[in-house]
Amino acid sequence: MTQTVDRPTTAKTGPPAGRGKTPATPEVIAELTAEQPVEIAEFVKTLDTIDPNGFTACPSRTAHLLSAHVAGNYLEITRHVEAYLAGAPLARTRTFDEREPEFRTKTSPQLIESIVDGEARLRAAMSELLALDHDPIVRWTNRRVHAVGFLKHSRSECAVHRWDIVGDDEVSLRLLSQEELFRHLVEFVGPIPMTARGMATGVGQGASLKARVRAPGQPDAVIGVHRGVPSLVEGEPHGQALVEAVDPAARLLFLWGRKPTPFHRLRTTGTGEELSRLQWLLSGY
Repeated sequence: MTQTVDRPTTAKTGPPAGRGKTPATPEVIAELTAEQPVEIAEFVKTLDTIDPNGFTACPSRTAHLLSAHVAGNYLEITRHVEAYLAGAPLARTRTFDEREPEFRTKTSPQLIESIVDGEARLRAAMSELLALDHDPIVRWTNRRVHAVGFLKHSRSECAVHRWDIVGDDEVSLRLLSQEELFRHLVEFVGPIPMTARGMATGVGQGASLKARVRAPGQPDAVIGVHRGVPSLVEGEPHGQALVEAVDPAARLLFLWGRKPTPFHRLRTTGTGEELSRLQWLLSGY
């Protein structure tokens, strides 16, 4: 995994002056008030049953290190939300190696407890924030994002990283097939950092690339790079897709730089060169 590092900014962000501007949507309220989102519950359940030293599909991370990564993310997001609430928004997001060490040394039971507590603390902070404004913008990884997206980001990370540990099963198929997690990847995560590792290899140089990645019943993911600038948007399905998935879960995993099994859940209509370039571009972050 790699991560962009924030540069200082003079732009002012912070909580709005008045309360009760516009209420949060019913969907957001449901996420805030849920006892524990299913993605987090399934991730924790998995951690409680596996060898923490086991390999995962996430490069260089055991199950324990991957758990520390998730716990560190909860803490870092909450730091940003709470600082924003205090009127002193953070200008920089800490790197993985800065936020994770305190969790890497914990025992597995302690780490599971940190994840559960961290997720609950994040939702509590988000509840307070969204009581002030239904759509606050905060600084995160060198960009400005809609803070409400942190709720789905938590769910998405747990669903994908659970797959990193156990691979393809019925739970992964159900969780990763959710269209809202696909839309989150496109709208909140976006081309940077989704293509960060691929762009670092130089795959964005040279001829332009535009490719559709399709899944049944959902919008296309339209991915491209032009003059060294990557793009990722959704579009109505039409024409020929470079990559077609048998199911939405396989497509989501492909976009995250993973290889779902069995491998024939994905097929291509393009050349080997086109597919290779797209796969390098989607190397993850």
